[in-house]
Amino acid sequence: MENRIPLNYHYVSKYAHLRYPRTRLHASGTTWGPAQAQHLLMRAAFGGSPAEIAAAASQSREAIVELLLADAPLPPPPGEWVTEPYITRGLTDEQRKELRRLNRQRFGELIAWWLNLLLQTPYNLREKMV
Repeated sequence: MENRIPLNYHYVSKYAHLRYPRTRLHASGTTWGPAQAQHLLMRAAFGGSPAEIAAAASQSREAIVELLLADAPLPPPPGEWVTEPYITRGLTDEQRKELRRLNRQRFGELIAWWLNLLLQTPYNLREKMV
């Protein structure tokens, strides 16, 4: 039997340039500008505004990576309820129903809090990793 490359390999390699444009983003590359800064912010955060891209492009690659990886203070919790104990044993049916309603409400608060955090944090690598 002859060694043949599967047909789908040819298809993928033939059209790979359409999905993965060649850019010099590796560490040894000398190119660093707005296109590379935009690419980095798209991969490490949720993109960037034109002002953020320009600010990132004006810094060195190492400096912007350090900024993205820098420790940030923890945000305030979405509510005081996050530290309350969660007790489900010994509840009546009515108490369980109320707890489920309260959980749905708190879950909505949590989602709103997190989305607001994503929008307000300038470089949100930590939130993207979560």
